Amino acid sequence: MTGGPPRMSFMDSVVSEGLATAFERDSGGRQPPWGEYPEQVRTWVHELLRLPLSAPYHHWMFHHPDGRRWIGYRAGTYIADEAIAASGRSAAELVLTPTDEILKMAGVDDSPSSTR
Repeated sequence: MTGGPPRMSFMDSVVSEGLATAFERDSGGRQPPWGEYPEQVRTWVHELLRLPLSAPYHHWMFHHPDGRRWIGYRAGTYIADEAIAASGRSAAELVLTPTDEILKMAGVDDSPSSTR
């Protein structure tokens, strides 16, 4: 959350961490557990889309009070994977792409019916 341009939405962190996790997996050969997303990940994406920038980072990125872990990382990796597949570009090539463009590439916007 420090360095670089200021975050404009909670999704800036979700997308950047998802791209970092995809890069770690695809270029570094690691399979971090926070990069594995469940079947219901699209529901998580829509939960995250509705969060304000001030949402408790730790709850959404590491350990949520309801018991879920790594919601933001897992949803971000899903978004990164969808954007990578749609664009044909790698996570490294997408790193400077604005969050809104990544979300569009991934087929994600604020309406639940928009996610593939």
